[in-house]
Amino acid sequence: MDRYSTRALLCSGTAIHVVVTVEPIPVITSPNKTICNNTSTAISVSASTTSSYTIYYRWVVSGVGTHISGASNDLGTGTDLGTQISQTLVNSGTAPETVTYDITPWTGTAPGALLCSGTAIHVVVTVEQHL
Repeated sequence: MDRYSTRALLCSGTAIHVVVTVEPIPVITSPNKTICNNTSTAISVSASTTSSYTIYYRWVVSGVGTHISGASNDLGTGTDLGTQISQTLVNSGTAPETVTYDITPWTGTAPGALLCSGTAIHVVVTVEQHL
């Protein structure tokens, strides 16, 4: 038997009030795009939710065309929504090829201090061939 279940409370203290804030899951959007060879991706990410924390995002490159160079993952600390993913992509092939970025939203207090994540989106950048 639990030793506390049969005893009366003997001492009382001052009640405290605790406020718990539940943040919404961050949701982001960004369109697919087509760029010319040897130009910047300039991927802009926007949020459709608000938070009392700053909304950041992180990305990984999940797919790269055979003849594409210049695509890389982020540093993993979180990028502010106001900052674009700017990578110069080069397509040395003879046809358009793609790079897929998986971008995950996070709320946080600073880069590297990320708290809650949302669902990743997939942005496909088509890079035109070298002419």
